[in-house]
Amino acid sequence: MAPWRPFADLDFIGRHADVTRIKKVFRGRGYAFDPKLNTLHGRYRLVFEHPTTRAKVDVLLDVFRMCHELPLVSRLSDDYPTIPLADLLLTKLQIIKLNRKDLEDALVLLNSHPIGETDQELINGAYIAGLCARDWGLFRTVTGTLQRLLESDEFPPGVSSDRVQTRTRELLSVVDASPKSLKWRLRSKVGDRYPWYEDVEEVDR
Repeated sequence: MAPWRPFADLDFIGRHADVTRIKKVFRGRGYAFDPKLNTLHGRYRLVFEHPTTRAKVDVLLDVFRMCHELPLVSRLSDDYPTIPLADLLLTKLQIIKLNRKDLEDALVLLNSHPIGETDQELINGAYIAGLCARDWGLFRTVTGTLQRLLESDEFPPGVSSDRVQTRTRELLSVVDASPKSLKWRLRSKVGDRYPWYEDVEEVDR
């Protein structure tokens, strides 16, 4: 399907162990290293900008950190050329204050790929459910975002509302049904009385 919105930058995932080689690759292509941001976030993120085109590149290292932390380093070889679809969708579902751009990205992913139990051209619902079953905070955010997708009444061109809603309900059902850990059950008793996510305004997006 055709792009549903303009894209402002490029996001890559890498290993912290490969930082020196990653810097060499982008510097060799004319990108400048942002010393301020990289000093603040260098353990988990590198930021580059091209001085001529102003194109920006984010390289996330080992994990995705925003409202929640998602493990990625062990998943880098599970799909190509992107990270697995489940992880890609989770980068949207873990957002507390979901803007229109991220909402549309999630709708497009759910429209384009069915829910399954593997990462082969499927959104691995079992993997998402497993992460949520260990972390009540992530569960709380992911299920809340999925509910918001169900309530959406505006869809990008080419996206079927019926298909998206069916797959969203299916994913919600898988996440809800997954047996929860003791840590999850203990945290659930506290509920919303204590913050369960990092404020997105504290993270440079």
